[in-house]
Amino acid sequence: MLSSLALLLLLTQPSLKGTVTVDLRTKPVEISPLLFGHNLEGGDGKGIFGPDHTNNSVTGDGFWNPAAKEPTPQGLRALKEVGATLLRYPGGCLGHGYEWKKMVGPLESRPLHPFGLMEFMALCEKAGVEPLMTVPDYAATPQDVADLAQFLLAPATPGNPWAQKRADWGHPAPYKVKRFELGNETDHGNHDLTPRMLWSAEDYSAWALDGLRRIKKVSPDAIVGPHLGTSFPNVDDPWNEVVLRKLGKEADFLVIHPYGISVFNPPNPEGLNVPRLMEACMAQGEQFEAALQKYKTRIRERTRRDIPLYATEYNAAFVQEKPKPLRYSLGGAIFASDFLRVMMAPDSGIKAANYWQVLNGYWGMVEERLPGRSRSQAALPLFRLWEERFGPLWIPTKN
Repeated sequence: MLSSLALLLLLTQPSLKGTVTVDLRTKPVEISPLLFGHNLEGGDGKGIFGPDHTNNSVTGDGFWNPAAKEPTPQGLRALKEVGATLLRYPGGCLGHGYEWKKMVGPLESRPLHPFGLMEFMALCEKAGVEPLMTVPDYAATPQDVADLAQFLLAPATPGNPWAQKRADWGHPAPYKVKRFELGNETDHGNHDLTPRMLWSAEDYSAWALDGLRRIKKVSPDAIVGPHLGTSFPNVDDPWNEVVLRKLGKEADFLVIHPYGISVFNPPNPEGLNVPRLMEACMAQGEQFEAALQKYKTRIRERTRRDIPLYATEYNAAFVQEKPKPLRYSLGGAIFASDFLRVMMAPDSGIKAANYWQVLNGYWGMVEERLPGRSRSQAALPLFRLWEERFGPLWIPTKN
């Protein structure tokens, strides 16, 4: 397939000429619709990144209207514009301290958290997207994991007290949740939460394997996967070796977070070589293709299985404001869009992916916190192109 930059130029610049050769001898392959996923920060951010972090449990980053008790028009519109099929919650590092039992029940019992787990499920139902549940790592005991699976998946019958609570609170039927992600980037600890916690790979693998089995006990059809290390594309990360050894026989998928170029609060931001960074963004596609093949090979060597990969977060990792916020740059947007192209290839090994992130927050490609006041970033038109111009089949092409 052509790169996203080439496609963008051909589609938006009619004066440009190019030749695209389509190989009709090769049988088309269906593209996984779950690649068009996104993230929603819905957890309580208090203390995770310091005292000034926004509390996303009030409006779910703008997806929820707590006064009307329903999804916001701008949230539903954003999901539709980008063709979202999968929505991950409670999102990233906010999941480290996510105490889900405080996020359910009557609203009067949780006045600080009007957007909770039940509201997220209502949003998914209204938007017609599949939920991806991130199971809290540092905040969830093994019993909490079992109770969460029961609350979401079990019938409201005697012996299932949390499912009966769900029914009492207005949702008698189990929620339509299929996929559970065990933790989030657990190898870097729980950030600034108190007490500070940092599990070893052995600690995490024991918790994750226990959680997988508890979820499967409630619903054998549940699709459950653990996290590989956050050092992608370092396939030799020792964390990966432990997780593959401990969970390789039972995991339904493995999670990676393939962020692109990384710039985190540089001491001299004015000295950044921005043109060079933008060039690097556009070179990432081929590098990621090679890295994914290494991951596939290593997984097969260690587990004797072809376990699908889920890229539940991806973007260009620009965390700075000067000389300009590069997370909103066209180069970063082209990287993300081109990585989506890479993931569509039949041999990528990736079956689901969640862009970080679609609405508001620090990274949102759409900023719309108040009605009538919105701003779109460079990524939005590129994701619109994927939604509007491309079908469900992968056909090899050359240019």
